[in-house]
Amino acid sequence: QPFLKRNKKWIIIGSVGAVFLILLGIWAFAIAPSVSIAVQIRTTSNNFSEAVSFTTNKGAADAKNGKFLLETKEYKQENAVTFEATGKKDVGEKAKGIIAIEVYVGEPGAAVVIPAGTNFTNNGMTFATSEAASVVWEDQDSKTATIKQCDNAEEIDAADLTRINKSEGYKGCLLTVKTDVVATESGDKFNISPTSSGWSTNFGGAYNAIYNKSSFTGGTSKLITIVQQSDIVSAQAALAAKVTGDGKSKLMASIPSDLMPLESTYKEATGDATATPAVGEEVGSGVTPKLVSTTTYTILTLDKNDLINFVNEKTKATLAADQKIYETTDPFLERFTEDGNGGYTARLKATTKVGPTVTEAEILEKAKGKKIGELQSQLKSINGVSSCKVEPSFFWVTTIPNDANKITVSLEVEK
Repeated sequence: QPFLKRNKKWIIIGSVGAVFLILLGIWAFAIAPSVSIAVQIRTTSNNFSEAVSFTTNKGAADAKNGKFLLETKEYKQENAVTFEATGKKDVGEKAKGIIAIEVYVGEPGAAVVIPAGTNFTNNGMTFATSEAASVVWEDQDSKTATIKQCDNAEEIDAADLTRINKSEGYKGCLLTVKTDVVATESGDKFNISPTSSGWSTNFGGAYNAIYNKSSFTGGTSKLITIVQQSDIVSAQAALAAKVTGDGKSKLMASIPSDLMPLESTYKEATGDATATPAVGEEVGSGVTPKLVSTTTYTILTLDKNDLINFVNEKTKATLAADQKIYETTDPFLERFTEDGNGGYTARLKATTKVGPTVTEAEILEKAKGKKIGELQSQLKSINGVSSCKVEPSFFWVTTIPNDANKITVSLEVEK
């Protein structure tokens, strides 16, 4: 008893230390040990080359048999410039009045018609009939005609014969037709006074004189700013410069990494420019006219995975039972051309790296419980394994654990 009392403290310390050492041993030799196994595989490179075809018709594609689907990718970019409208247009009221025209009638009962839309011009100002007007010889009750000389159908004088392209001895009747006309444009300058000279017309019949006995009235002026064609022409050069932007780079950036863009199929098309407001339309207060066009950038693309799978399947058919494909480089196409039937052809090329059939699971099973040196020797003896590196978690670990969760295996292709 006296001994225990005197050494109680040391006994406790020793007991705790012993437990600690036991736990440390369990951790160091049972819990902590783990290993990483890195195996490098020696491969051989094989060049793949085969003629294939392409279609834009999804239903006709057959990737397993070398007919691949082409998909169109597009990017639309709006191009716009502002410009100044310089056109002017009078949108006031149009003047109205009555025109009288003396026409020749060749025989009793014959009619002369002044068609709707007939123009009468004086001093550069044009007026048009909105309705047809007519007169008949001996129709003395006509509201639109007055009789000047019809009773005896006297011979037309020489000057009139020339005007109406008739030979000597022609007799006829000269009647006056009155018809309403409206100015073809707005403006108060069309409010003209009575005049009997300076008139011309596109009327196709024979006539003697044109005059207006009363003033034309009602014309008013109201000028507005409009877009005119010359404004568009001036803006088109600036708009064309906008098209040479970054549309192509944006198109290419939008293509997913698993798709292969075919550079030779790249196209860009710019639609017709549209002005807002349009030509002839008013530019309201605070409105800035704009010219806009849309450029569409397109390119055909292929699914890289379809190409790689095709290369791999074709290559596998040529391999020995103990070989497998470790890597297939990005495939590429040579002589991509249209076949004239709406499809395309090319030669598909790629490089495959082929090596021994070694799997991570196989190495894991071989490694469990073995000495590190023993495993290295065993793995290096496999045909196609160029090196094997086993790294323990601690220097005292010389045996690989039996627990698969403590073993990390990686396969690398030798560069």
